[in-house]
Amino acid sequence: MLRRIVFPLTILLGAPALVGFLWRTVSGAAPRDLVLELWAKPTPQAAATVAAFLIFELALWGLLPGRTCAGPLTPSGSRVVYKMNGLAAWAVTHLLLIAASFGFHWFSLAGIYHQLGPILTVCTMLGWALAVFAYARGRWFASGADAAEHRGFLYDFAWGVELHPRLFGLDLKHFLITRFGMMSWSVILLVCAARQHERDGFLSDSLWIAVGLQLLYIVKFFYWESGYLGTLDLSHDRFGFYLAWGSVAWMPYIYPLSTQYLVTHRTRLGPAEAAALAMVGAAAILANYSADRQRQRVRETSGRCTVHGKPPALIPATYRTADGRVHQNLLLASGWWGVARHSNYLMEIVAALAWTIPCGFAQPAPYTYVLFLTGLLIHRALRDDERCLRKYGSAWLEYRGRVPYRIMPGVF
Repeated sequence: MLRRIVFPLTILLGAPALVGFLWRTVSGAAPRDLVLELWAKPTPQAAATVAAFLIFELALWGLLPGRTCAGPLTPSGSRVVYKMNGLAAWAVTHLLLIAASFGFHWFSLAGIYHQLGPILTVCTMLGWALAVFAYARGRWFASGADAAEHRGFLYDFAWGVELHPRLFGLDLKHFLITRFGMMSWSVILLVCAARQHERDGFLSDSLWIAVGLQLLYIVKFFYWESGYLGTLDLSHDRFGFYLAWGSVAWMPYIYPLSTQYLVTHRTRLGPAEAAALAMVGAAAILANYSADRQRQRVRETSGRCTVHGKPPALIPATYRTADGRVHQNLLLASGWWGVARHSNYLMEIVAALAWTIPCGFAQPAPYTYVLFLTGLLIHRALRDDERCLRKYGSAWLEYRGRVPYRIMPGVF
């Protein structure tokens, strides 16, 4: 009952309302607007902006060169092949936006800030449309052997049916998460910075820290894009409302929420505080990349590499796919993966705190992403532990014996 009805219904109704409420809150809306005018009215300009962005990113995905990379084995024993040109797409997107706004004056990045409310409404409508499409396709026109069995309308609609839906060669899940969600998060950071500079004539140190750390994190993400293919989002979670709506509405607004707050609430840090947050945040982001890269390198080289200057401690693990074939994997039990089973999650939380603390502590709203991320990663660590136990059996039990903590050594 809870898993199949209550939780899906809560996500479907609660998440859109929460996004609208938080956007109004950080924008400094009057209490009346938080109740009577939660959503801004969609405008033709907002719809055109979203459509142009979507078409532009589709064009970059198709036109920019990039190596192909195979994802991990699916439960049915197949592999999905992706095109890796995300970092190039990020660079082209941002260079063209900056040149078009500040060089050629074709439009104003700061002006887009005033359309973020209507854009949010358009993105919410787009997310619902994508979720309906995902359900209909997965329920009646699913392709491949990895579609889930029917588990009830609300459950299927919220959590999805197809694992890797494709449309004209485009992997919808990968494209929407990376090229729409992550890319729009990054673009909104530019919009917020342009708006503050237009209004005040400079960027505050708090905004420099918030924007700089987030851009570093996003660039790291696209640089490491091939490693993302093995995460739960792509390799395990199915394409439903959670990912479809979440990629086009939740991610672009909740993830940069603290930066939006800094535009309407002027805060100053001071040189010492700014330097400390910059160093802590950058160190956490780089350590997060180092951890992810360690595991990726071990698997790419079949363990013939070093981790922190030493041969890696490895646990051979076998698993069986639905086609009956037995496969082998290597569980890394040294380096960052010998500290905790998901020490990379702790680094993500520290980085998010570093770019949110410049907001101060007058309101809880800017910390929504940190709270969401913490809950998400704790839940993900629990899910991953259950999934790996089913998949690897005794090898995973051996790994848990060597590395007893999930995220933070000595705590959890």
